[in-house]
Amino acid sequence: MPVSGVPITEPQKRRSELSDRSGSECVANESSLEDDNNDFGLSCDRRIALSSEFKEAFDSGVSLVGKFMVIWPRKADNANSRLGVIASKRTFAKAVSRNRAKRMIREAFRLNRHRLRKGYDFVIVARRKILKATLEEVEKDLLKLAGEGRD
Repeated sequence: MPVSGVPITEPQKRRSELSDRSGSECVANESSLEDDNNDFGLSCDRRIALSSEFKEAFDSGVSLVGKFMVIWPRKADNANSRLGVIASKRTFAKAVSRNRAKRMIREAFRLNRHRLRKGYDFVIVARRKILKATLEEVEKDLLKLAGEGRD
């Protein structure tokens, strides 16, 4: 019972439990990391969330420049490719534009994850031209830059 004498309700417990968490909300378990070509989902364990992982990709110095995006590949810790998307406020002034760019990149990655190079995480920075592109054009650009055939 708290100091005020009022018992803690269920929502208050949840809020206090949330404040005790540190780091990313997504915790990957071993079964979810198994690469399944029939699984087209993009769950949180397939996304890069930690700033240190973004920094590692940028510090590698390797970038692949395309018409709609710039890809910074990062050697993955496992065989499952993960995605980190950046759509900056400087490039996309309005939140609607930033969200649309990120949605298009995530969808292109989700549909083509099995066709990308294995053993790499990808940090993708959206370029302004992506707003006028179709999903097919974005997919084509992604595969051209990070596809299996490229070395």
